[in-house]
Amino acid sequence: MRALAVVALVACGPMASPPAPSPPPDPAVDMACVQRALDGTLSADLPAELGPYHVTPTTQGAHLHRDGRTLDDAAGKRLWDAFNESGFGAGIAEASDAMYSSETCGDADRRSCITLEAWVCQLPLATLATKLARSLERGGFGDAQLSVNVRFVETRGPACRDGESCRPMAHYSTRGTYDPEGGRYAIESGYGRCVTDGDCDGGGQTCEAWYLAGGAEIAIYRQYSRPTFCGCIDQRCAWFHQ
Repeated sequence: MRALAVVALVACGPMASPPAPSPPPDPAVDMACVQRALDGTLSADLPAELGPYHVTPTTQGAHLHRDGRTLDDAAGKRLWDAFNESGFGAGIAEASDAMYSSETCGDADRRSCITLEAWVCQLPLATLATKLARSLERGGFGDAQLSVNVRFVETRGPACRDGESCRPMAHYSTRGTYDPEGGRYAIESGYGRCVTDGDCDGGGQTCEAWYLAGGAEIAIYRQYSRPTFCGCIDQRCAWFHQ
């Protein structure tokens, strides 16, 4: 699993609310896939095979398996290193190797088992399977057994599904109650499209649409002196003061 970097405290003191900066570019997302996540059908209709892998739907995503030669500990470490060098990247939220974690596979030993959290609406399962196979080939493990637990980040869904009744999420550093009649003064653009405040997730450092949330973050503490919330402003998720 990715290590979190620890950086110095950053404090945000009192200041006038500046105009909201231009929204940063979003990752490329298949919004039809996002709708399937909302409908609870993200793991439905998966193909039985993807490249060399047999595919089994799970409640949180999918399980990929390929039969092959068994590995010793040294080879299992090299297999993991091969993935880290070329198999992971955009679309992967977190990754762990069963040799070093409690995550295991029922159809493979620890040397041939990895677990991934993936934004499947950014990285389709077929594309992920291709990346995995290529990584194995480049690392000299084209004939090795492999099982991959893939959890789709988007299956978590938005924290609130009550439409206009949803309230923005408070920043962890501030106190105060959101006033639905009060103004909103955007201080920092976020990521992703939204319709209501329930579509936005501010549980970490970033205010982002629920389908972009998840994964490791830099362990930085941010302090706001005024009540600060993550919500939907002009159909974009953003941090704002009241």
